[in-house]
Amino acid sequence: MRARGKNGPAKGRQQIRPCAGTLYPQFLGGAAKKPKKSRIFGKRVQKLTKKEKEIRASLEKQLKDCGADLLHYQELLDDYIFFFGMERKMQAAVKKQGLTVTAVSAAGKEYDKENPAIKAAALYNQRMLHILREMGLTTATCRPPETDGSGDLG
Repeated sequence: MRARGKNGPAKGRQQIRPCAGTLYPQFLGGAAKKPKKSRIFGKRVQKLTKKEKEIRASLEKQLKDCGADLLHYQELLDDYIFFFGMERKMQAAVKKQGLTVTAVSAAGKEYDKENPAIKAAALYNQRMLHILREMGLTTATCRPPETDGSGDLG
């Protein structure tokens, strides 16, 4: 590698500078500030929505009823909740963008293609079902909710 000259890069080499509007905000008038993330033991902590909290509590209860309240299953629950959130985001993207999106080919022509969020949502759903099967939580193994008798019609 050639040595750098006084006034820029070595002779015969161009200095690469990003264009305005690229992914380099530090070149657009200031240093880029990274958002602060909550971390516990090196892992990013996500805030759960109300629905995610309810689902997690329900799955934890089912695991306790089965006597499978182990750390391994808690980690699987974390994965399940992550995939649940991602699937919801993909569903929202499909609702917003539709079943097809416009893409640009290498030749520069626009064409319609299937929204990639559809395939991603299906993959997240498959992974969620696989996690439930691995934990042994199926409709056949679920206990009916305990009732106090006030909801009986008879």
